[in-house]
Amino acid sequence: MPIGERGYWAGSGWTLGGFNLVMDPSAYSFPVSGGTIWWDGSAGTRYFIDSSQGIITVIMAQVSPSRGGGFREDFTRLLDAALIERR
Repeated sequence: MPIGERGYWAGSGWTLGGFNLVMDPSAYSFPVSGGTIWWDGSAGTRYFIDSSQGIITVIMAQVSPSRGGGFREDFTRLLDAALIERR
């Protein structure tokens, strides 16, 4: 079920468990695979489960405000670049 069409929720939907689901990867401002399940928590925590790449990412930050100035997105970009380089 789609969440929204703009901003933070663009390209996302809900899973039956209530987690975010990547429905349109091109709507994201950082690299992410379609079908990835993710969640943002309080104070900058986030996790991704990307079954297409076999990756689970857990970020346990304590940042206020919780959006963290984009560090989680930067972390995802750096992780993606490192994985591409390794292949």
